[in-house]
Amino acid sequence: GRNSGAVINVVTKSGTNQLHGNVYEFFRNKALNARAYLDPFKADNKQNVFGGTLGGPIRKDHTFFFGSYEGRRAIQGVSSDPVFVPTQAQRGGNFSDTPFTGTLNSPIMAAVLQQRCGALLGTAPTVGANWSDIFPNSVIPTQCFDPVALDLMNRFVPLPNQGGNVWQGIPVGRTRDDQFTAKVDHKINDKQSLNIYYYFIDSNDRQPFTRFEALTPNLLPGFGNQSLVRNQQWNVAHTWTLSPSAVNQFRFTYFREAQGTYLHPQHTNLVTNSCSSAAAAFCFTGTTDTPNLITPDPKLGITPNLGPNHEGVPFVQIFGGFTIGNDFEGELPQIGNTFQWSDNLTKVAG
Repeated sequence: GRNSGAVINVVTKSGTNQLHGNVYEFFRNKALNARAYLDPFKADNKQNVFGGTLGGPIRKDHTFFFGSYEGRRAIQGVSSDPVFVPTQAQRGGNFSDTPFTGTLNSPIMAAVLQQRCGALLGTAPTVGANWSDIFPNSVIPTQCFDPVALDLMNRFVPLPNQGGNVWQGIPVGRTRDDQFTAKVDHKINDKQSLNIYYYFIDSNDRQPFTRFEALTPNLLPGFGNQSLVRNQQWNVAHTWTLSPSAVNQFRFTYFREAQGTYLHPQHTNLVTNSCSSAAAAFCFTGTTDTPNLITPDPKLGITPNLGPNHEGVPFVQIFGGFTIGNDFEGELPQIGNTFQWSDNLTKVAG
């Protein structure tokens, strides 16, 4: 519905009175590829396309068959964005390379800091206090860190690998396609013929970066998606030569598009199981490490109740930094059936 459609006519091969066929193989790898200008190294690229065809008679001069198979196996590197991630020093709370400015404006933040690490701070965390006074030399004691945020960073956020605080990689996506067709042509008599055609394709596509209509920007690896698609089509055509100047053709088409698994997250678990044991009690459950300041309430957590096969690490985006977690749009399974009948009468006059 988003894009305009198209009408395409395809003429497929038919069998003959002699048995004919062929086989083929196409292989490609990265040996002769160049490194993309913005990539840190040469992306992986392995593709195999192989198959064959076979056609021949079922009943000489009357009934023929033709079939084909094609398989595709592809491993292709997918370049990530250059992503800003915390350095080793910043993971330990040392932000001296970017000194703090501004003041503390949130009363609840002040109370949380006081309870977590008040004795380790340069000055009491009160509303209006300078961040540079609260954290002398722009160093945050690790005891001040939120346990869930710290756990997710340690588990899913890599260290920089491109200098400074930039990470970039080229994880691989994997695609497996199997397609075959079968066709039978039957000559009923000198004026009538019947054609039956079947098409089948099964596709398994695993991509390292989840997406919806476009790739998620600044996404770190570990949050890819998988799509399983199976399409099938039946075509039946009856052609009848009514006279030297008139031909009638009836067609029936059935097309089934089955995306039973579409953009399914590769990394799944209950949202509340997204953290390791150290932070498990606070992992999006509605309970914090400061329960006397923020009253525990499951409604404050993230509990979609979809089950461990359809949940996962929630979508977390750091402004100006990285993104982790499964696509916030969720997966989109869908199955559609299309039926089409048509009858064309062609008459040549004059």
